[in-house]
Amino acid sequence: QASGPCDAGYFCGSTGGWTARPDGSVAGFGPCPSGRYCPAGTVVPVACPRGTYSSTVGNRNLSDCVACPAGFYCPDEGMANWSVYAC
Repeated sequence: QASGPCDAGYFCGSTGGWTARPDGSVAGFGPCPSGRYCPAGTVVPVACPRGTYSSTVGNRNLSDCVACPAGFYCPDEGMANWSVYAC
């Protein structure tokens, strides 16, 4: 068992997990999902803010959420795909 919090890019459904880098095989523990970011020690993944998205898994920082491209908009928090909302 891990003696501390999850590493950045991962989330653990409690303050300690089985490993600092869970593989997702246990519910509530795993790589940070797309549309979210997970700083070190994340218990609940943080949604990318409105106007941004992230289609990748394992995001660590707010800066991993990128602005929607020109001609599209991202009206919701936690978006993983920008292409469905054309202006």
